[in-house]
Amino acid sequence: MCPCPICATIALLLLPFAGYKWAKKFMKRHHCSCDRCQTAEHEQSVQNHTKCHCNKCAHH
Repeated sequence: MCPCPICATIALLLLPFAGYKWAKKFMKRHHCSCDRCQTAEHEQSVQNHTKCHCNKCAHH
């Protein structure tokens, strides 16, 4: 779960539309462009000792 408050708010607002492709695309666009989301994703992968898929790691 992403700790970003914007991510959480968007997720709650789009919950009724969760099955729609455009809602998933909207959510992913925010998550991939938000520095807070990307930092959290990187830290979580480091803690869990899993491969990181954040933008910074994907480009290296």
